[in-house]
Parts: sequence; structure tokens; C-alpha cells
Amino acid sequence: MKKVIVVLLSIVLISFSYSLNNDVYGLDLKQEKQNIVENLEDLKNNPDVSKKSKKHIESVIEKINESLDDKYWKNGSELNIKEGEKVLNLDKNSINKLDSILEDKKESTVIKNEIFMINLKIAEIDKALTNNAIISIQEIIMSEKGLKKLDKAIQNFEEGDELLDNNDYDKAMKKFLKSWNLIKQSLKDPNVKKMKMVEFEGTGDFNFDGIPDVYLKLVDMDKADKPKHVRIKITGE
Repeated sequence: MKKVIVVLLSIVLISFSYSLNNDVYGLDLKQEKQNIVENLEDLKNNPDVSKKSKKHIESVIEKINESLDDKYWKNGSELNIKEGEKVLNLDKNSINKLDSILEDKKESTVIKNEIFMINLKIAEIDKALTNNAIISIQEIIMSEKGLKKLDKAIQNFEEGDELLDNNDYDKAMKKFLKSWNLIKQSLKDPNVKKMKMVEFEGTGDFNFDGIPDVYLKLVDMDKADKPKHVRIKITGE
């Protein structure tokens, strides 16, 4: 990624100073992405933008609009775990496309500054979406193997967070995508059968979409001085 001199613009970045910040649930990230589309529409209509750059911008608008499809979203601040990786890939491709404008020697510095800030904002939104995905699955039952993958997901997220703090949004996006892939993997082994349960109550996610879809509760157990034989009641939401 080529360095660009950044000036103060009217675009306000979403900023998170701490990894796994629950406060991001209060942000409408879907609306933030829609705001980016509006910013890009304004930029596309700017007479100072070259025809070549306008084509890149049009392509990015299409990609971000595709990423806003309801099928990818649980709500305004969370993606479906199973489909969310598609959104991050669309955003990464959008950033790569906008980077082409930054590499264009004929494009003005002012336009490049705006593009650079938009790329940062896209990466900040994906950081928040990944953060929210990690928080949302921490209460879901998973095996020891799944927990190890979740730990790796958090590690990749934090590495991406650090890269983004240094404005290296391209490498940060790769880390967020890796984190999302590990999040999905962590949910593929809900090792309920091997768990030693004495007292147990919780939820299970058996179609791996990140949404608890069954409620599990210990129905009965033998006397305290005897081996425990567990019977589980499973009911849908």
C-alpha cells in the first residue's frame, strides 16, 4: 500500500481503543456502510475525479451495496456467522479497488486523501463486525478444540487491530478475514457428548450460524455420592 499524505476531512472514522469492546453493539454498522456508499456517490459526481477513477468507484459502490443484503445480517451491528465472511471479502475487494485510485499518478492529492479515509473507515467497520462476532459466540457451547480456534481468532483480531492503528488497513483486513474463518471453524465441533456435566444449563448452536437455536438443561441427576448419569432436555427457541 502506498503512503498518502492525510489531511483533515469531514469523514469521521469509527474508533475503538480496546479489543472486544461491547460498546460497538450500540453502533448501526449497516448504516455506516450505507453512509460510505453515499460518500462514494458524491465522490463519483465530483468533476475533479477522472473517468478511470469513477469506474473504480462505481465498482466499489456495487460491492458495498451487495454486502448490505439482509441475508448477511442478523441486525444493524452483527453479521450472520456463516455468511459474514462474504461481507468482509467484498469489503476487502472494495479496498483493493480504491487502492488503484491511490496508485494513479494523474489523480489529485485531495481525491486520494478522501479515498484513503474511506478505505480506513471500511476497515474500521469490519473490525467492529469481527469484534461483535467474537463477543456473540462466547456463550455458545463448543469443544476444547473449538475454544482453541476461538483463541486464535481473537489473536488474529488483535493483530489486525494493531495494524489498523498504524493505518495499514490492507494487512488488517487480512487478519480480520482470518479471524472470521477461525470463528466459523470454532463452531463446527460443539462437543456436547464428551463434556462431563454435573450441573448444566445453556444453549447450543447446531447449524453453526452463530445464533443459539436450542436450549439445553439438566433434567435429573443421581444422588451426590453416586456416579452422575445425565439426561438432557432439548427444546427449540
